Amino acid sequence: MCLVSFNKNYRRSWMFPRNKRSIPPWKVSQILLTMLNADKNNWMENQNKQDKFYKKLEKIGLKKEGFQRDKNSGGARTYYSQLKQLGLVFRRKTKNYTHTFPTIAGEALINGEKPLDVMQDMLLKLQYPSAYGKGNNVKIHPELKVKPFLFVLQLLIMKDIDKLSTEELAVPIIYGHNHNCLELCHEKIEKIKHGAEFIDILDNPDEDTYTPRTKNRTIEQRISSIMDVANTCKNHMESCLLVNIEKINGKHYITFNEDIREKFEKALNSINDFIPFDNEEQFQRRLGAWNKEKDTRHLSASTTDLEQAKNEFAKNIIIQEFFKLSGNEKINKVPQHFFDKLKEKWGITESNVRETIEPYLDKTLDIFESTFLDLSRSGNTDGALKFEKALTKIFHEEFLFDAYHTGQDSSIKNRRGNYSDIFLVALDDKHCGIVDAKATSHYTFPVNDYNKMVNTYVPNYKELVDKYGHGRKLKLEFCFYVAHGFSKSVDSNLKKMSNEIGIPASAIRARTVLDLSNKIKNSVQHQNFISGIKKKGLLSLNDFDIN
Repeated sequence: MCLVSFNKNYRRSWMFPRNKRSIPPWKVSQILLTMLNADKNNWMENQNKQDKFYKKLEKIGLKKEGFQRDKNSGGARTYYSQLKQLGLVFRRKTKNYTHTFPTIAGEALINGEKPLDVMQDMLLKLQYPSAYGKGNNVKIHPELKVKPFLFVLQLLIMKDIDKLSTEELAVPIIYGHNHNCLELCHEKIEKIKHGAEFIDILDNPDEDTYTPRTKNRTIEQRISSIMDVANTCKNHMESCLLVNIEKINGKHYITFNEDIREKFEKALNSINDFIPFDNEEQFQRRLGAWNKEKDTRHLSASTTDLEQAKNEFAKNIIIQEFFKLSGNEKINKVPQHFFDKLKEKWGITESNVRETIEPYLDKTLDIFESTFLDLSRSGNTDGALKFEKALTKIFHEEFLFDAYHTGQDSSIKNRRGNYSDIFLVALDDKHCGIVDAKATSHYTFPVNDYNKMVNTYVPNYKELVDKYGHGRKLKLEFCFYVAHGFSKSVDSNLKKMSNEIGIPASAIRARTVLDLSNKIKNSVQHQNFISGIKKKGLLSLNDFDIN
């Protein structure tokens, strides 16, 4: 039997801190920067200093404003626990204070070095047993030996599974004790897919759902807690693009993201390589070594020096603001308003800002791409608007169109319906196109959206020509959709739409937009893009003749 024996002193199920269920790389890097910028002298043992940490998170938009539920909520400690589980930080205790350091992975993340790669690699490397799992409030059984996110991906590629709901994902949360438990989990998931209730697939509901902290709760309450853990697992994987989300009959499922196939196969090669636990610092440094064999850095805790702390504070503020700027747009030249804002808000001189950001200038593309892909699947109004604006800027600056963000424009009087999100004018000043952006990981092309394009956007495109054409006589040549991902049915719907509206209708993934944006350099490639986008249906990079 692959399962670990019951022990009342431990939990035998997976656990993840739930302060931030969604952990896109750009957000984690800013939280990490904020934490490292906090007063390092025993700050987690001081509630006032924890409150200052929270206020800073609120100020930079990483946490909703409001009081903590109780004065000793442990919330700030949970932020540290999450970064610790992800292999991004460790703490060093001395006689007088405790100091927080970033691991190599943490350092790479706050330096903007391939942030998405860092987070994906750390999730695939994350293991039990771990320093996090040994915590007093966690107490994961020391005999559990599994890499949880890798385990889930293994399940997703097994025959007859293909996708997992949150309820089905809760099965490995309980029974994924090691990688020999794959078949056991497979069998239980199949029972749920065929209609079994979750409680009925449990071998021993009392023991299997037991944790030292929930021993006095009912089985139903424990199962609810396990579903929360499963939901956190799902959100971690989705926000770092290890999986896609597919919505079927109102229910969300995770599916394997083929974009990470090579990374997954590489992780499988080291599936039996587990880091032994000697002490917390050594474990964390080995876990967070990321692209190195081991962490050989000499780290000093001298940063408690007041003057150095002040300099570090200013540096971290600059980096946070620069990452925010880089996430919103591709940076070819840092705009003057960026320097003016920092001087006005924080009193930091332009020369100080330039000196600080200089090492990060060649990393802005990685930061932008990571943030752009997160926006492309954000699923909320604010993220969707940012996605539309980012796309508009890419189509103008990279694809060489005259591009206008029209999704917020009001239509002329006495007409129902507005416009598509983006209006494009080709370099020949004769042709134009319309684009609809969908900030979702799995766009299914609902009937309402189909009808909007057919009955409103296409027939009324001349209103946009009148507004943005500047006297040019423009003919509508194409329309297309951009989303993080699409359902398989989109292809046939787009070809049907093309026949109905009389122009090509197509769709491309956000990742394809990024890949193409790095290739288009001149008017010939601009025209080749238009030729590709007119091929109809769901397109890939191979549909575009751009070298």
